[in-house]
Amino acid sequence: MDRLPDGLPPFFGRLLRIMHTPDPDLAEVERELRDNGFLRPGFSVDLEALRTFLAPLAEPSSVDTFKFSREWMRWEAARVTDMSASNVSRQFNLPPSYVLIHRVSTAGIGVLCQLECEGAFRAEVLRWVPGYTDDPLASADQPVPTG
Repeated sequence: MDRLPDGLPPFFGRLLRIMHTPDPDLAEVERELRDNGFLRPGFSVDLEALRTFLAPLAEPSSVDTFKFSREWMRWEAARVTDMSASNVSRQFNLPPSYVLIHRVSTAGIGVLCQLECEGAFRAEVLRWVPGYTDDPLASADQPVPTG
């Protein structure tokens, strides 16, 4: 057992917010992934392949209600573990600071799929995931300290 002293990093909320837009800013997605160590420097990534890879991961919170199922989990597991050279997941890096988050979230999703839970998961993301509802322009509105 371990704790996240600062809670869930706002990076996840920002990434979900971007992926939930009808025409996500994929350059911003790539930038967020690089800034947080998920894409290593020097590796290029096809932005459309990145969209194709991330869109299903954002699906449960992109709609008002979602039903987790064993079939959805099997599809996702096969998709992200595909070892073909064209699979963008082969270019991902899991920074050590995110291992705990990854393990807990995948275990939780696994339980939701086993129980075939259906619910308003989007509302829960809006309520609990930092970074999602933060105004991305809020810092631009703040005066710059002088002195």
